[in-house]
Amino acid sequence: MGGYIDTTYTRPWARHTIAQAFSSTKTVAALCTLLLADRRELELDAPVARYWPEFAAKGKGSLPVRSVLGHTAAMCGWDVPMTLRDLYDWEKSTSLLARQVPMWEPGVTSGYHGYTQGHLIGEVVRRVTGLTIGQFLAREIAGPLGVSDDYYIGVPEEAESRYHSSSEVSPTTRRPATDSTTSRCTTRR
Repeated sequence: MGGYIDTTYTRPWARHTIAQAFSSTKTVAALCTLLLADRRELELDAPVARYWPEFAAKGKGSLPVRSVLGHTAAMCGWDVPMTLRDLYDWEKSTSLLARQVPMWEPGVTSGYHGYTQGHLIGEVVRRVTGLTIGQFLAREIAGPLGVSDDYYIGVPEEAESRYHSSSEVSPTTRRPATDSTTSRCTTRR
């Protein structure tokens, strides 16, 4: 061990420091969805709208849950500029996704849903279970595996002192209009 968990070099890295998992969280979110599918509480080929009715807007009524997991939902960004604060506002960010038109024909090609996959999967999990994806992970996966003090989706207040932030970006930081979340989608045919 070594180093510090803050940019002021006042909080040393310790055995129980929590670091961001970044994109590997998408795999853990998918695991939550797959656990629900294994329990037959959710069907991967069912439309997202079966669980999240508002998502049927703008031609997305038949888009299957599987397409969200496979980055083929054509929903890899928001169609309006978003701040980090907006991304942290669950109701706002998921409502906007539910109301928008897909960015291309879903299922035709994949596009990395780097910013939106957690919101899309998380809202499906919330609609199926009544729990946030972080609560579901803690109760159904991290807890039973004995890692509930070390792995979170959404760091609880009581663990914030152990959290390592890799940047000074705050929830109020606004991305320049030329670098909106919609411009950061990468697709392949």
